[in-house]
Amino acid sequence: MAVLALLIAWAMPSDAALSDGERAGISKQLSAVEQSIYMDPVRGYAQVMAMDARIPAEETALRLEWYLRRAQAENLLYRYDEFEHSIDAAEKLLGPDNGSALAAWVHMYRCVIMQRAARYGDADTCFDAALDIARRHGDGRAEVYILQERAYSDSLDERFSPALDELLVAYRLAIQSEDPFLLGIVEETYGAVYGYLEDYAKSIEHYSTALELYRKLGYRTFIAEALYGLASTYRYQGNYDEALSHYLQFRDVFRDNESVHFKFLAEYGLGMTYAQSGDCPRSLEAIARAVALDGPADYKAELYKKQAGCLLSDGRVADARTAVERAREMYGRTPDLSGTSWELELQKIDAQVTAAEGRYRQAYAILGRFHEEYAKRQEATDAEQLAQLRAGLESRRKDMEIARMRERNEKDAIELHRQRQKMELQSYVSLLWIALVILALLFVLWQRRTARRFRELSLRDPLTRLYNRRHVFALLRELAGRSVPGKTELSVIVMDIDDFKRINDLYGHAAGDRVLRTLAEVSAGILRQSDTLARIGGEEFLIVLPREGRDETLVVAERIRAAVEDARVPLSDGREIRFTVSLGVARYSPECVDAESLFTNADHALYAAKAAGKNRVEEYRPQS
Repeated sequence: MAVLALLIAWAMPSDAALSDGERAGISKQLSAVEQSIYMDPVRGYAQVMAMDARIPAEETALRLEWYLRRAQAENLLYRYDEFEHSIDAAEKLLGPDNGSALAAWVHMYRCVIMQRAARYGDADTCFDAALDIARRHGDGRAEVYILQERAYSDSLDERFSPALDELLVAYRLAIQSEDPFLLGIVEETYGAVYGYLEDYAKSIEHYSTALELYRKLGYRTFIAEALYGLASTYRYQGNYDEALSHYLQFRDVFRDNESVHFKFLAEYGLGMTYAQSGDCPRSLEAIARAVALDGPADYKAELYKKQAGCLLSDGRVADARTAVERAREMYGRTPDLSGTSWELELQKIDAQVTAAEGRYRQAYAILGRFHEEYAKRQEATDAEQLAQLRAGLESRRKDMEIARMRERNEKDAIELHRQRQKMELQSYVSLLWIALVILALLFVLWQRRTARRFRELSLRDPLTRLYNRRHVFALLRELAGRSVPGKTELSVIVMDIDDFKRINDLYGHAAGDRVLRTLAEVSAGILRQSDTLARIGGEEFLIVLPREGRDETLVVAERIRAAVEDARVPLSDGREIRFTVSLGVARYSPECVDAESLFTNADHALYAAKAAGKNRVEEYRPQS
């Protein structure tokens, strides 16, 4: 009998059809394993793979769900090649009608693949189709997930207005769902978008909210992502100690994870932070480890740019040129990044390397193109408009919260109507309306004050309280537009602190900030009330002098140079910092009739002052 039983078992096909009970049990396990994947993707992935042999090939619905769970785990483990294979297999099981309720998720992951390849236009079309499928199936959870992924994709392509609109819809749906995980991913994407918009306080606020939600849920990979977002935001903000702390926390969350992509991101963050904080030796070490790993081309381009800067500061000009060319090669692999601020920055670095190679004329030309394209880009993304948009969106979010409170109050009012007499109800309603009117008035006052604050912030540099780049260039364009060649006197001075990086390295960034403020105070004390002084970036300043001729402008520039040379910046330990500036002067003339050429010519003169030994004033002279 035992032999007969073995023969029967051997003769039965291995992929025999499942019973209804077995099918239901496997489906339940596949649904439950999603939570395990979010808690620990390594363990969740092992559970998914262990179920492979239990699902016959003809069980299309179960096999589709299995591939989706497998893709979820591979995505969180940064195993992107296997992730793409899983999505390919899932798409083959969907069929042309996309009839499965899981179709929206499969399509969404296909869009994410396009996003990672920097194919933002294709990804945008793909997300449209995925949203349509999610809405047809009534899958609100998928809709939130798709909206925040699409918003992130749009922000990578620097299309911030649609990104914020999409996030607002996702936020409303997440609130309605009362799902903390959905709220977490929306908050995390808000953090990323506000980071790209350089509103770092908002970015940190949203990332911190997401991190708190993820920690309560215990989702390790999402905790790591929020930590990475916070680290990057602190880096952009210039808070390098916090940035390094969070990058190291990010690396430690999955120290046992063998993902190359995970290691690349950690080394990328450390390399970029060390470079920006002026610690080039550590930066070069981290960058070398990062570029040796497989990573996204656009990320490697950023590393090569930082590598070029550090190598140049170390006097290794030939190696810096190699780094610049490698960065250019990386941008060549991602056409969708052509013309973005990331690629534009490479021109400035190229100009610095070209100058270090002794090719000054070519360096001037490259730098001129950089400033021209940068000015155009600044016009296209008007900072004041974006600030107003952010303020409006925050107000709309508050409106939704007030609406939720109003709905709850209305439910309470209905319940009171059943229990109280007519007079009591009328009194309650009157008080409720008074409270709502007061709340609305307070909200309007708050909104106006916030709008005023955003406008002030959009015009001023927060460190020196001088006007910022956007405002001074708008003023310069207005003055140049009203000027008449041969009749109008208009001059500009571009001023840059000599060896500012050395000051930061020797005395620290706090002392460097005091140097910047001292320069602002000394310069402002020399200028007339009608002159305009602005900080346009880092240690670079722009002075606009209406109704000043050539000789007067040179006198003003020399007075500023001498006053700065005599200035002292006291430190708490009794030491004093002395520093100098180089200045470039250009004036309005028949050959220089617009704001862009005025600034570019003055910048060329500044470059000449630097090349001639620094601590001097140079006037722009057209090349014959």
